[in-house]
Amino acid sequence: MLQAEKRSGRWYSRKRGFAEARKKAYSRDGDYCRVSGRLLVTRCDIQANSGRLLKKIEAWQRACDHIWPERYVRRFIPGANPHILENLLTVHPSIHAKKTAAEKYLYSGNWHSYKQALDVIGYPMDLVSAAMKALQASAEKS
Repeated sequence: MLQAEKRSGRWYSRKRGFAEARKKAYSRDGDYCRVSGRLLVTRCDIQANSGRLLKKIEAWQRACDHIWPERYVRRFIPGANPHILENLLTVHPSIHAKKTAAEKYLYSGNWHSYKQALDVIGYPMDLVSAAMKALQASAEKS
């Protein structure tokens, strides 16, 4: 049996499904972090020695976050699509890091503490509940 190549700690490939869902989440949320507010955009002009503008670069400080982590969904909600738009939020990378640290509660079986940690970070609890309902509905469709 062939195994997927391990990339960034993941034994499965996200392929095109996540890339398309991430684009939709970014376009839905615009330049706002759904948890803390506005995202930072670094703008830079690259100029030639003559002073002529070559190009403008925008570098976003953002991450597309699964409210209910992809690994959790694949394991405990069989048949659900973890990349549905209701389960994705655009957040600042520092918030994404805090949420990733809070996932230890979820993987130890304590989903109540996980939800409390999300509340402390500032995640809207109505979006957390809506994401779980949407994941359950996507599992029932498959």
